[in-house]
Parts: sequence; structure tokens; C-alpha cells
Amino acid sequence: MELEYAIVHDLRKEVGLAPTVNPRQALLGESESLSNLFQSLHGLYKKKATKGFGRFDTDTETFRFSTHLNNFLDEGTGQSFIDFTLTSLNILKDRISTENLARGGYVLFISYKEEEESFVFITVLRQTIGCVITDTLDIDEAKHLEMDKLHTGCQIDIAKWQNNPTEQYITFIKGRGTETTPQYFLKAIGCDEFANSAHQTQELIRAVSDYATAQNYSSEQKQVLRQKVYDYCEGRDNIKLDSLSQTISDEEPQKFLEFLNEGDYKVGNGFEPHKQHLTKLREIKATGEGIQLKFPAAMLGNRITLDEQRNRVMINDPPENILKALRDAS
Repeated sequence: MELEYAIVHDLRKEVGLAPTVNPRQALLGESESLSNLFQSLHGLYKKKATKGFGRFDTDTETFRFSTHLNNFLDEGTGQSFIDFTLTSLNILKDRISTENLARGGYVLFISYKEEEESFVFITVLRQTIGCVITDTLDIDEAKHLEMDKLHTGCQIDIAKWQNNPTEQYITFIKGRGTETTPQYFLKAIGCDEFANSAHQTQELIRAVSDYATAQNYSSEQKQVLRQKVYDYCEGRDNIKLDSLSQTISDEEPQKFLEFLNEGDYKVGNGFEPHKQHLTKLREIKATGEGIQLKFPAAMLGNRITLDEQRNRVMINDPPENILKALRDAS
């Protein structure tokens, strides 16, 4: 990853009081410390944060963040990045002022590139006091960032936004309780959560299939996995990905969740499954060139087998009515 621009501002907010800001006026200089911080934060965000998905609200008069971001992208200079972050800081200040119990923190803005694609990463960090051992071997207290409690942040995929503005291109932390990105933050960036049930269900099924392949599962193991996922999702209005991951494996409860977050799967925590698409986990349907196939997924690998080398689909021990229909038509 290549860091382009980075800056941090201080947004102070005590419970019940009005917020104040202490903005930084210059970009953070390139340093090993900055690089290490970003690598740690981005790794934590990507691997451990259960994410939601969204896009910018089309009401750009009410939600001005995307307009200011677009101005920075048009100019592409360090100064335009600073201006964008300062304007965004004031938007955050206005939004957090309406949240009585909300707390502020250090707002870190980073523009970076990964595989030639541009991203903007924003997170709010807080400090905590911990113990350290000094050079004179004394015990002392020192402030440090709470790296293990990343609870507020988002990432914007610039190319997806510019090329597919109706699709989801914003990811944000969406965990449980206090781990969830606060509403003031999402309103400040104008994030409209993407809740396409059909699309997210299809993405989940794709992830399950890829996961089974990555684990080198046999046909029987794949069907067990698909049935577990179906049983968990059926009848639920709200899919918790960490609970689903634990259902898949009690011994490694985070394994599927980590696979999901590390891959390019657009599945948000808490989505409502699409019942019609969900049936694809236990039923296989396919059509092509006048041929129609429809059978329970559990039959694949025993009653129905695929011979890829010979390019054949075989029905083993077919029902008598199917045999009769084929005989009558011969």
C-alpha cells in the first residue's frame, strides 16, 4: 500500500458538553511510525472488524461530505486534502454536538493506493493510560492509542464510487453495541447503508462456496457446511456474522468470519436474508440449451455426480418415472 496524504485532528467531546476541535494545519510527514500505525489500523479494520456497507446519500445539499471529497479528488493536491479534512472535521463537530453521550477522539484521515486503486480511510482513535517501564527501570504511566478498540471508522473505494455510484463502495465498522460505528459519524459522511437483501444473500452463498473450496472440503463436507448455513439463516430477520461463523465451527469460531472479511465479499453484519436466494444452499437449479436441472444439493456427489474430465453429469439410481419417460421418448 502506498500512502499519499495523512493528517490527524483533535475532536474533543465530553458527555453533556459542546464539542471543540483542535485542527492540524499541515500534513503528517512520511515516517516509519505513521506507516506502522496505518498498517496496524488497516490490518485490524480488514481482519477483525465486522463491516457494514453503504454508499453516499444522493441528497448532497444535506450531506456535503461527498462534495468536499470530490473537490479534493479533482485537485489531488496536499492542500486540497487538508481543506477536505478540515471541512469534514467541522461536519463531524456539528453532527456530534447533537449526540449527548457521544465521545470524540483523534480523527485520522488517510488517502492511499492499493494495487493502483485509490482509497480514503477515516477512523476515530482514543488514548488510554497504561504502565511502562522507564530506562531507569521505574514503573510509570504513559498515554497510548487504544489500538485494540477500533470502533469508529470507514473506508471509501474511490474507483467503485466513480464507476458504479449506485452500488456499495463504503465499508464501515458494524459490530455489536459500543463496537458499532456511531450514527453521528455515518451521518457526517452521508453514508446510506446498503441493504439489498438479495445481493447480500448471494454474496454470502458465494463466500460459503469459496470457503469450502479453500478448506479442501469433500462433497459431503460441502453439503454439511451448506446445510449448517441454511439452518442458521432460515427464519431469521437478522444475520449476525460472528454467530454464523461460530455455528460453522465451534473449534474455530472466527475462521469463517476472518475468511469473509479478508475476501471481497459484500456482506454486511445484521442483513436480512433473501428467502428465495437462500434456498440455493439446499437446492441446485440450472438451465441451459433446453435442459433443466433441479435437485436437492445433498444429492450432489452421490445420486448426481459431475465428471469434469469427460464433461458429463450422471444420475445414479434414477427414479423409475424418469427412466420410463426416457424410454418412451426413445
